[in-house]
Amino acid sequence: MYLKLLGWSIYITTLPRKKVEAKTIFSLYKLRWRIEIIFKSWKSNMGFDKVHNVSQNQLSVIIMARFIMVIICTQFIFKPCRAIIKITLNKDLSLMKTTHYLIRHPKKLVQIIADLSDYPEKASETIKIMARYCSYDKRKRPNYQQDLEMVLP
Repeated sequence: MYLKLLGWSIYITTLPRKKVEAKTIFSLYKLRWRIEIIFKSWKSNMGFDKVHNVSQNQLSVIIMARFIMVIICTQFIFKPCRAIIKITLNKDLSLMKTTHYLIRHPKKLVQIIADLSDYPEKASETIKIMARYCSYDKRKRPNYQQDLEMVLP
């Protein structure tokens, strides 16, 4: 559980104080926040918050189609593109920005899948464009990928 009171961050955990430092608990909690980002990405970009009045069968189809898009965007595009962009362009790809970009540009989604199929380890022009719009901004605080690397070296 997490509470924030007047600038204090209070973490309640079952981990023994002698085995885990407060700094480590804070780092782990920051990584857990990724789950919230994933759900926000689904809600904001994939329309999970917008379902009109439909039958149960139609609702099942809509939800299944949206989960298929989640898998396509995260596993078939984001994951391989993140690795390619990190190696070739030294940039970290944002899940939130990538999902937003792919849903708003469905033709790019098809082109990126084709590029990954034809050149699985190369940053095509389409992937370079995606990197320009979907990478984390330069900022003082670390992004998720940097937090993950600090906790799991």
